Amino acid sequence: MTPSLLQLLETTSTLLGNSDNYTKPYSDPMRLDQLLEIREPLEHRGNFSIILDHVINRLLAPRTIKLIKHRLTRLNKKLITIGIDSSSRSIDLSHGSLIIGTTTLTIGSTQTIEYPSLSTTELNLHGPGFLIPLLPHEIPSPNNPIIITKNPAGYNYNAAYSIEQAQDELRLLLENWLLDKIAPTIIEEFLDREDIQPVLLVDGPVYPLTMAHEKYHEYKNEYTESWQQLLITRLQAIHRLESKGVPVIGVVKRLEHSLILDRVVKGSPRLSQCFRKGEYSDQKILAHYYTHCTRIVPGSIYSSPKITFLYSRKTSQPYVKILEYTAIPAGKWQHGLAPRTYRLEYTETTSKILEDLKLSAYHVLAYDSVLKGSTTPVSIHVSDYRSKHISRAIHDYLASRIVESGGSLSYDNLLEAEVSWRKTRRISAHY
Repeated sequence: MTPSLLQLLETTSTLLGNSDNYTKPYSDPMRLDQLLEIREPLEHRGNFSIILDHVINRLLAPRTIKLIKHRLTRLNKKLITIGIDSSSRSIDLSHGSLIIGTTTLTIGSTQTIEYPSLSTTELNLHGPGFLIPLLPHEIPSPNNPIIITKNPAGYNYNAAYSIEQAQDELRLLLENWLLDKIAPTIIEEFLDREDIQPVLLVDGPVYPLTMAHEKYHEYKNEYTESWQQLLITRLQAIHRLESKGVPVIGVVKRLEHSLILDRVVKGSPRLSQCFRKGEYSDQKILAHYYTHCTRIVPGSIYSSPKITFLYSRKTSQPYVKILEYTAIPAGKWQHGLAPRTYRLEYTETTSKILEDLKLSAYHVLAYDSVLKGSTTPVSIHVSDYRSKHISRAIHDYLASRIVESGGSLSYDNLLEAEVSWRKTRRISAHY
């Protein structure tokens, strides 16, 4: 008989109980500055290249919603957007930590596939696991499929392993699993119909490139090898989806440290006229250009020309991404607010699929956001909300069971859990 999710969580909380025989180690095989560096996205300060088909004289051009609707109508197919996002949290114990990860796939804006799911008592999806114990002792888990004991490169997790690195690994591991195992099954149902075109949206980069790839030969260890394996797995999953004619687009929302557009602006005398000398992040450039240099056309979103991102330093093959930047105004009644800005990323194969469909990435973004009454992609937003909700619920349950069994939490974790417990009691008393 398959154990229920609650039974597995209960077993896990018992195994995580406090231990007087162990102390939490604070040593790490890498210096803190090195660890922070390898987790940093490559576009912040890596040795990447920018390739432009022509000199860009206008960074953002208006794209009217009327024309976007017309283009989507001429497609003669209904777009189905499939959004993927994940969430992770940690519980800090006296002798180690526990990493909790969840992931959600949303079809359109309503139907979701969640791992793990709180809507059923059974662990209905056989995923890779969603709990990583970082402890000084090994946890026996032959009958506990929710526990992960090795990182993507095959190294054992232990109490000295970086919590932030483990959280990154777990989120990407779960997203890769959805892309590789779950999304193809969902998409097969749509490919049988000629009137539907599925498009897959991933929250964040379409595939991860961090400074770990730049420092791979310098810092080759469990962290850099893990990033390398996660990249390989993601590219393989994307290739299989694209081979079925499905575009895969990454939607990057955090642009405050990226320096891609800084190179574009400095390579264009006309764009440079809009900025003072200095180094500016993508976020700063887009906000300033939209406010001071863009021709505002009511009823429009704004998009950039395509930019090719190339990274080939010490790699067996170059990594290429096609980038589009998009700005969505806040709304008719929200004057003065900065627009929502996104970097849309995809591979050369997805670029060809979109060209064959006579679409750009901003058409897909507009379809999943503005045309559904939102300034954010709805399918990704729903996945984000569900993933965070489920990870918080599991976090609070495990925290309460650990405390009840005599274990101890860090001050911040205990305070966070107590706030949640009080809120839950107030809701229960109300009903």
